[in-house]
Amino acid sequence: MKKNFFTKAVVIIATVYLIIIPSKIYGEENSGIREYPEASKEEKINENPPYSISDLHFKRIAATRNVYNMGLLMNELSLNYNIFEGNTNLYPKQAVRGNASLKHIGQEVKITNNSAQVSEDYIQIGNFYPYATYDLEFNGKSGKFIYKFGDDKNSLKLIFSISGKTLNISKVETLNKKEGQEIHLTAITDITDDSFNIRLQFSGAFGHDYQIYISTYYNGHTTYKYSVPLSINTTHIAEIENYKWHVGAETKTGQEIGINKAKCWYGNGFGQADPHPVNFEDGSPVIKDGKLFFSVSFRSADILGILSLNINTMEWKCEGIVLYELDGKICNYIASTIIYQRDKRIWSLFTPAHGGEHVIYYGESNKNPLFGLTHVRLSMLDYNEVKGDEDISVFYDKDADMWYAAYAKLINGHYSISLCKSGSVSGKYEEIANTGNEPFNVTGINIQKIGGKRYVLCGSDKGYLIFSFPKLEFLGKFNVDFEDGGYRGWGTVVPFPDGIGTKYLWLTFDRGKGNGGYNWSYGGLYLYRSAERNEGYEYPLTDF
Repeated sequence: MKKNFFTKAVVIIATVYLIIIPSKIYGEENSGIREYPEASKEEKINENPPYSISDLHFKRIAATRNVYNMGLLMNELSLNYNIFEGNTNLYPKQAVRGNASLKHIGQEVKITNNSAQVSEDYIQIGNFYPYATYDLEFNGKSGKFIYKFGDDKNSLKLIFSISGKTLNISKVETLNKKEGQEIHLTAITDITDDSFNIRLQFSGAFGHDYQIYISTYYNGHTTYKYSVPLSINTTHIAEIENYKWHVGAETKTGQEIGINKAKCWYGNGFGQADPHPVNFEDGSPVIKDGKLFFSVSFRSADILGILSLNINTMEWKCEGIVLYELDGKICNYIASTIIYQRDKRIWSLFTPAHGGEHVIYYGESNKNPLFGLTHVRLSMLDYNEVKGDEDISVFYDKDADMWYAAYAKLINGHYSISLCKSGSVSGKYEEIANTGNEPFNVTGINIQKIGGKRYVLCGSDKGYLIFSFPKLEFLGKFNVDFEDGGYRGWGTVVPFPDGIGTKYLWLTFDRGKGNGGYNWSYGGLYLYRSAERNEGYEYPLTDF
């Protein structure tokens, strides 16, 4: 009896020890998991003190200069089928004068003039797209190859007169049905290939007149040659609605022009700059199929491109293009911020108007702008604007029910950070702090969470800077192993799950020109990754 009583007592004591004591140590609701103290407002992401932005050491893992190697195809001349077969009208012919023959032979359209008079003939490729890239490949010993766009009222002809290996380039503009004089522009004399490969890049940002940048391209290398000023409007929506583009030739007796390529696409230009992560409303990055997404400025066309980055393989891909509409015009504003409001299923876009008033605009889209071509209508962001405002970063604090925006603002004669808050995504935003008294000329503002705590990050003329949120106290600079070789890059740090915990990518760019004749052609990309890893993930993962 005594033995049985003793055995039962041991069992009871052991049970108490195994159940009650661990719950005291580990927490009753999460047995086996240590509870964190309640003192910290920010949620900690590992049981050890998490790494802050100042603790991270960014290691260079990749760098690249992407020059016209990705983009979105809009339309092109397809030569895989007889385009002049009797029951097809893929590319309508347009005979302006004369009687040249047009034949599809292999991968070429041949325009041959066997008549006794001058002939001018075209084929229509498709719709005209503003700010797009047009690639043309043609050949011949003599004659004139012509690129043309517009409608019956307004049009432009770019004429490439062939003389051996030399191209003499001229233009003829028709405005309100009145054809102007042919104006000689320039000559290209350094072509050694049998084919003339011409790249036309429509532009018009930063207050410049609308223009076309003419380049040659061979073996993956694009060489800028000349800028063509334009009188014809290429951005007024009502005027360009019926614009088409054509390729063709003006030939005399015995002359022949061959056309091998005619392609309209939104190319990524001579470089990419101003990268900003595409985020959800809380500041967490959009991750889909193992890819991060960034809005970037495509330099030369100066349009907003969407690039995806495969986290595992570091492969870049152009996924989308965003064009803006304002006051009846299509605008190529860049350096934009894109966020997705999950509760409202609305995409919000914030963009500075570099080519206009240089203040910040706001727009919304019910279409996913990450893929394909997206048009977004703009209106002024409600805030206390000053000319020169740019590089905005925005997120929503659910606990405070408040939107926060930080952007670069001219204060005391130099670019400073202005931090504002608003009860609505479109404003009105009221300033709560700025860095006007700091000796930095800032750019590329990014509000980001690292180790459970938010910071305001940016580039500057004195390195990459770290400020506290929301007081904007200067905390120091990034720790990096190799400089980016440039000046005034961006502080684009993005947390990502690496399969074990959270690491941090930092994407920035240089300002080395990819085009010697064009100032705004910079943009080599530099990618860094933190050596340190925090446990868990900064944000709740979203199945997007």
